[in-house]
Amino acid sequence: MAVQQANQIAMQSASLQAAQQMQQDMMAAGQAAALAMQMNQQMNQQFNQQMLLNNANGCEIGPAKFYGTWLPQFSKKSGLVKAGTAVRIKWRASDFAWVYYSTDGSTPTTASAIYKGPIIIDAPTHLRAIAAAPGLAPSKVFDAYYDVTPSTAQTQPVHARIAGPARSGQ
Repeated sequence: MAVQQANQIAMQSASLQAAQQMQQDMMAAGQAAALAMQMNQQMNQQFNQQMLLNNANGCEIGPAKFYGTWLPQFSKKSGLVKAGTAVRIKWRASDFAWVYYSTDGSTPTTASAIYKGPIIIDAPTHLRAIAAAPGLAPSKVFDAYYDVTPSTAQTQPVHARIAGPARSGQ
């Protein structure tokens, strides 16, 4: 009988220890979840501050993460530009991402041209770009429309002598 009581006490003690361990694990998980929420809120605040700063500096959009890689952005806003304008593509290089682009309005893929330097705008252009990195999904497409200002070269006026009706007696 004493052995049975001892076994019962041992089982109750083990159950109590297991319950206490489970409670500690749940508290640790709750603390981790609270920390994750706090970090997420801080990241959102930083993102919103960066968006406001970028908008104040004339950028169309701040660096935003979509689907794994960061969205590239262009150095010039959409709109009217002079012929020969150089547009640079900026992205977060820490993602080890390549930027692919198209100038004809088609959706760029990893088979499109790889960005290696400024893109010169000489004609109306619909520029689109994505960032893609190994093991991550590509970014959303970022695009801009550029129209080129008409040439400012003026043609020389033609001075023509207009002959009037012939006069008699001359």
